[in-house]
Amino acid sequence: MAPKRDLWKDYRKQIVSSILPFTSFTIPKERYPCKPASYFTPMEQINLSTISLPSQEQHLLADLFLVYMGFQGNSIRFVKNRNTITWTVNPSSDPCLRTALYIEPCLPLAGSLIVMQHNIRTLCSDFSRGRVAFVVGNKAEDFFNSEVRSLIQKMRMRNRDMSLTLSEIATHLRRFCQTSKQLNEFLKIVITVAFIYLFRAKESMVSEIEEIERPLDSLALFSDVNKKNLVGGEILSLLVEQIRNCVSPTDRQMLQKFELICLEQYFEILFYWIYYGKIIDVGHDVRMSYVEVFKTIKFGILKTGKGHLSGAHFLKFQATANTDEAKSECFEDRFCVVKALCPLQLEPVCEDIVMCGIYLNVIEKIKEDTVDLNDEALNANKNLEEWRKKSVSSIMREVKKARFNASKDLVLYLRQQFNFHESLHDFMLLQRSDWANSFYELSQKMLTGSIRDISVKKLEILFEESVDCSSLRFNKYRSIFKPVIEKYDILTSLRLISNKGDEAEKLWSEASTVESKSGIEVLSMNIDVKPPLSIIFPPRILFYYTLFFRTFFYITSTINQVAGKQVRSNLLIEEKILLEEMLHFLNAYSLHCLMHVIPELWNVFADHLSKSENLEKILSLQDSFIADVVAQCLLPDAKFTDLLSNLVTAIRDFVTEKVKYEMSKTKWKVNLEKMYHLLSQPNVDISYSQLHSRIMEEAQVCRWKLSLTYHDIDIYADVLIL
Repeated sequence: MAPKRDLWKDYRKQIVSSILPFTSFTIPKERYPCKPASYFTPMEQINLSTISLPSQEQHLLADLFLVYMGFQGNSIRFVKNRNTITWTVNPSSDPCLRTALYIEPCLPLAGSLIVMQHNIRTLCSDFSRGRVAFVVGNKAEDFFNSEVRSLIQKMRMRNRDMSLTLSEIATHLRRFCQTSKQLNEFLKIVITVAFIYLFRAKESMVSEIEEIERPLDSLALFSDVNKKNLVGGEILSLLVEQIRNCVSPTDRQMLQKFELICLEQYFEILFYWIYYGKIIDVGHDVRMSYVEVFKTIKFGILKTGKGHLSGAHFLKFQATANTDEAKSECFEDRFCVVKALCPLQLEPVCEDIVMCGIYLNVIEKIKEDTVDLNDEALNANKNLEEWRKKSVSSIMREVKKARFNASKDLVLYLRQQFNFHESLHDFMLLQRSDWANSFYELSQKMLTGSIRDISVKKLEILFEESVDCSSLRFNKYRSIFKPVIEKYDILTSLRLISNKGDEAEKLWSEASTVESKSGIEVLSMNIDVKPPLSIIFPPRILFYYTLFFRTFFYITSTINQVAGKQVRSNLLIEEKILLEEMLHFLNAYSLHCLMHVIPELWNVFADHLSKSENLEKILSLQDSFIADVVAQCLLPDAKFTDLLSNLVTAIRDFVTEKVKYEMSKTKWKVNLEKMYHLLSQPNVDISYSQLHSRIMEEAQVCRWKLSLTYHDIDIYADVLIL
């Protein structure tokens, strides 16, 4: 399952800390002081009462310009405690001047600017927040220095020439009051805060004061980013939501400009992943992450210790078979997908982004050729700047195009080296079943006995011997297949995949343990597919191949058991008749699947497969083939699976003499009648009528053979009487 939100963030922080030589640096206290230094002249020794009122005002104005920029003054000093500023004004100054200093555009605004500068610098020095936040923080700082600092400097120079008053200074700076006041409400200002605030302040200098003083709608953005500690793609996702909900055209424009700055950084990281399969992302801002610390986090289907899907995970598989998490399980283990880091802007191509880089990595692994992207090679790339400036829609088109090309190249390399489909066709679908017949004969005693008497190691040896004397002895993929013992028997498994929700949960609770089953009921085949083959054969595909093998091998072994039972001489005539009916039913179902459905579907599948040029098409064809086999052999009806399980159980119970003739016959007749009724009902799915006609044909053959048998018995009886 996907990791919890706070959990992946903790792991991300560990990864970033292990990658970066240092994640933060300390700012000298002299640059952004929080309190007056010890060497400052005590304020009591500075007596302003001896100078004129205009001179006092100019003295205080000089200090005010200093505190605007975050420095301590001679007669105006402050102590910063987190986001709170405590002021001390020289008590010897005129009371009216001291009162004027405490109006909003003077010391309150200065306090806001001091807190803002401290927090911008603090966040800019925290590299663990990632590249997106860091670069925006740098731009915010540049903007602050070029706009706000320059404005204060101009006012200082103007004051030297014209001797401004506190009232005039307040008039010029009043436009900053509202936004700076809003910023001070945050416990921790995110890097983006200063940029938006200052950008808005710059444009507001030519606006009406009433418009300037209204609250910024975009401030909600900063509060959310701050409280949730958002990073990378999360910041972009929040931005797009704020832009959609923003009612102010000016705020929307500012947010869009901010979004462009973030997207440029995000696009640059994607560039190397999309075209080179490399993650140049020490801050882990994007969706793909190297999974050195994520080893304990698994997505999608759980695996057993031996790497094969066990029956205990059927429900888990059914719940996640079509999700991104399940698909990510077929990727190389060193990649981890974090959904939250994919921004909403790129949500339509999230899967394309991930798959594109994965394909490139698989190609690189097949070719055994590693592309070294050193700094010189990266800087020399002329397409990067164009890529960074593209719009979101253009990027999405480029991503889809890049995925198609990477997929096409991957298929080309896979065709040159791999032909695993035929092996699945021969081994798992029993289309070259000579090995399966030999395997059953060699392991019959073990498989028909209790599971407690089974040795998996011995089964593997017998499997190898069976393949050695079969037409598949030279198959280069034979080592991938290994016999294993599952946790649940095949009939329970069939019921589980055909039932949904509460019914499936009920089946789990009622399922008996394997100790009471025979070996043949829990026999399975593990398919140990590793990269790069795992790209084409994800777990959901291998799961169904395993299910098909278990079903067909179980039916075939049951046919052999019935045939073996028939040759006994101590059977009554009615018992032989019942066995004959059972045998023909099993033959009908086996022929329907192995001689009609699978060969016909496989021919179509193989023909399309040979013409497919990209991986997505191959995966789609596989899904269609699997779905068609399930639909035509297992039928899209839970009742059919239940009836098939009941019929096969009745056959095995009678053959193994667990149940006497009368009870077996009753159970057989009842379920067979229900099966005929189900298959004969009008249905748009032609599979029902096809299977019904084939069962009826076999039943007709059975009746014909039985009529001959009865006729011979009657003649023989007449001869004995004479």
